[in-house]
Amino acid sequence: NYYIQVTGSPAQTSVEQQIYQVSGALAVTGPNGSISVTLPTLPGYVFNVYVGLTTSPANLGLSASGPAVGPLAGQATQLASGATVVITAVGAAQTPPAAPATGIYVFPTIFIGNHSYGQVLLENPEFHYLTGADKSDPNNQIRIVSWKLFYGSIILNQANLARVESSSAFVPGYTAGTVAAGN
Repeated sequence: NYYIQVTGSPAQTSVEQQIYQVSGALAVTGPNGSISVTLPTLPGYVFNVYVGLTTSPANLGLSASGPAVGPLAGQATQLASGATVVITAVGAAQTPPAAPATGIYVFPTIFIGNHSYGQVLLENPEFHYLTGADKSDPNNQIRIVSWKLFYGSIILNQANLARVESSSAFVPGYTAGTVAAGN
């Protein structure tokens, strides 16, 4: 028997935020001993499917529905919302985040400490302001006064960064790609 767990990430951030409960024991069926999984329908999200022989799956599943190229090619990751995917084998070792109790909402917070990252100026700042009656918009910002500059950033010391997860009795009231109500 196998156990599966599904996680969902906003397509724009790829941070696993929807963590679903581990399934019950599943017997392999279908062509060549596969497991068919219907993913939740959550607009703007992509999904990962983890599989294992215990109630703590520690591997991605293998699926033809996953990426075709790259280090996770053939793995059950970046799967479309609402799709039915076929897991054909145990894939790369990767542990999913712990699932909260049903109905509990988890809110991630990132703490950024001193000297955790560095930035370099890639282009000098450009400042624009209108001195008279003019409808030009040189920075395409629909403003009378505008500025632009470009930085390059790099993580210098990962030990000074922390991701903390907390829960709350309050239900999230927004769904703008960072938190969606309901598990």
